[in-house]
Parts: sequence; C-alpha cells; structure tokens
Amino acid sequence: MIFTRSELRSIGLTVVVMAAAAFTHYAKAGGSIAPFVISGIALALLASLVGRSVEALGDRLGAGATGVVQSALGNLDPGPGPPQAIAPQGTWTTAAP
Repeated sequence: MIFTRSELRSIGLTVVVMAAAAFTHYAKAGGSIAPFVISGIALALLASLVGRSVEALGDRLGAGATGVVQSALGNLDPGPGPPQAIAPQGTWTTAAP
C-alpha cells in the first residue's frame, strides 16, 4: 500500500490534532472550550480519513462490497456515554446510571 503525499499529510495532521486534543483535555489547558473545539477538528479530520478509505476500498472491491462497508460504518455504536432521555416536562436530562 503506497500513500500519496497528500494522504500522508492528512494522516500526520490528524495525529497531531488528536494529540493536541488529548493534551488539552488531560492537562486541563484552555478551560473547557479549547479541548471541545480541538476535538471537533480532530473528529472532522478522522471522518475525512474514513471517507477517503471507503472510497479507496470501493475502487478495489466494487460497488457491492463498498455498500456493505458503508452500511457497517454507518451503524457503528458511538461508544460509551451517558444515555439521554426526555423528561416528562419536555426537557433533556441525563438518565440515571
């Protein structure tokens, strides 16, 4: 597998931004806004890499297999987090664990 210069640059930038997001979060640097913004940028870069990867896979495998991969990626569990529930008053609350 050979990466183009543009792909290597994109991967490198994503790694740097992810490291910056982790640093600002764990070092509690920049309050709560900086880690949030930097994490959003890292997430956008990661989504771009996943999109490029699926397109490259589609070029190799064909339309049918690419559709399976896209549907599998679209149905991924977002991971652990607090479940959200709508309270009877219509306001959003975090459900009890």
